[in-house]
Amino acid sequence: MTDGGGQVARRPAPGPGWSDRERSDRDWSDRSRTDRGSIDRGWSDRDTALWRACEVAVDLAAGVDPPPFQDIRSTFRPQLAPDERLWAAGPFSLAEMRAAAGGVPPRWTEIDRGTLFLSALGFHLSTDRAVWSWGWASITAA
Repeated sequence: MTDGGGQVARRPAPGPGWSDRERSDRDWSDRSRTDRGSIDRGWSDRDTALWRACEVAVDLAAGVDPPPFQDIRSTFRPQLAPDERLWAAGPFSLAEMRAAAGGVPPRWTEIDRGTLFLSALGFHLSTDRAVWSWGWASITAA
């Protein structure tokens, strides 16, 4: 959110109506700002993703199909329904825990990477080799 001039709106200082958690969060952010210099990096992709997730949650709770946030294009046809609409996409890295020889502790090793696509019906992992799709019903049943 901006203040109209393009600057990110600042949260006001804790007041009488603030919870202990909000005061604690404010105290932490003030400490980290003085201990490590300014941590204000502006609005990030993470902030946008969190904001969008909240918008989608509100729409779904109200029984409304969320509008597309952006034009999402994929390299595959809809997998879970003919009218499936993609809501978001972003990179993913798939890793597995692999044991090493000679007493070296096991470690996570990347085994594939690609693009994750999200829709109202589920999600898809698209790589150079294949597209794997999971519907929400199969995930919640697990």
